[in-house]
Amino acid sequence: AEKRQKNLHSVEAKREKSMAMGRDLNLGLIGNCSFSALVNNRGCIVWSCMPRFDADPIFCSLLRKSDDLGFFDILLDRFSHSTQQYERNSAVLITCLHDDAGNVVEVTD
Repeated sequence: AEKRQKNLHSVEAKREKSMAMGRDLNLGLIGNCSFSALVNNRGCIVWSCMPRFDADPIFCSLLRKSDDLGFFDILLDRFSHSTQQYERNSAVLITCLHDDAGNVVEVTD
């Protein structure tokens, strides 16, 4: 039972690390019929091919093991949490980044 509990903590730690690195697969899709992008819940573009869908990826941190290449990120000092939703009856994605002082940055894609 102790080994199983240790493995469970290891899996949870890996999931948290993966989510922190933008590899959580709860991604929003944005685009304009020419190209598209996948956006994580912190407003980071983790996948996009430009200038066409069949082009090479410019932002590709979704598949990379390294965190220093292939993304467009917005960093908020003292980040607390984020919310993400589509505007009602549209494909407009709204990501709100909250800090620990109650301030909010809203990113609309």
